[in-house]
Amino acid sequence: MKTLILKINEKSPEKDKIAKAAEIIRNGGLVAFPTETVYGLGASSLNGWQFSFLQSKNIRNFFIINFI
Repeated sequence: MKTLILKINEKSPEKDKIAKAAEIIRNGGLVAFPTETVYGLGASSLNGWQFSFLQSKNIRNFFIINFI
């Protein structure tokens, strides 16, 4: 799987980039995003492999995990 890096303007988010992130999540991918203190991961709750993967890597203690 290829990594895609999208830089989004926080004051004026580009709708096409937000739509691309949503498409990745809908298609079963993970999206990482910065918060004020840590990085978060976005994933679909309709596809459970992401949570199982993160648990197997013991990553859950280092990220805020948002299942959409």
